[in-house]
Amino acid sequence: MAPGTPEFTIPPIEDASVIRTGDMPGDKVEIGTSHVSKARAIFPRLWQLVQPALRKSPHRAVISVHGGSGVGKSEIGSLLAHYLRENGVGSYVMSGDNYPRRIPRDNDAERLRVFRTVATKALATGGDYTDQTRDILAGLQSADRDSDPSLVEQYPWLGTYQRAGSQALAAYLGTNREVDFDEVNNILAAFRDG
Repeated sequence: MAPGTPEFTIPPIEDASVIRTGDMPGDKVEIGTSHVSKARAIFPRLWQLVQPALRKSPHRAVISVHGGSGVGKSEIGSLLAHYLRENGVGSYVMSGDNYPRRIPRDNDAERLRVFRTVATKALATGGDYTDQTRDILAGLQSADRDSDPSLVEQYPWLGTYQRAGSQALAAYLGTNREVDFDEVNNILAAFRDG
């Protein structure tokens, strides 16, 4: 540990069901032993990294836990917040799925719509949207395989489709069109203000 870094404790988790989780209504956060193990491994480094922020604003820091869907962000974030509280640092777990402009199911549908609409337009613009490609594409979409890169060799036009869809999705993800950043910023400001 770096010189001058305060000591910390990582208490054992006797009953994970009592650990406070995020602010997403109905979110199913199920903390398991693998989440505890990962959080215990992360916390010592996190403790070091958070010290400069705590020196500026004692007892408050904003920490982001991010990653793909279903990787355990909510569980690990909840545990890290628990360990911070146990060490005298207040915490509030914001669930990222709670701040898109649409509920998660509808947001997933919008992501898919953005990808497929622009991708299909790219095929049409490039002259690759024929009756045959339309039928093949409809089958791939119904099987949720239209973004599978392994199919590009079999269907070369699918490369155009996937590139255009990926670019459109990248321009949508994490933008103000998807996330209500005003609400997020208001919550962060209230947290920083105590």
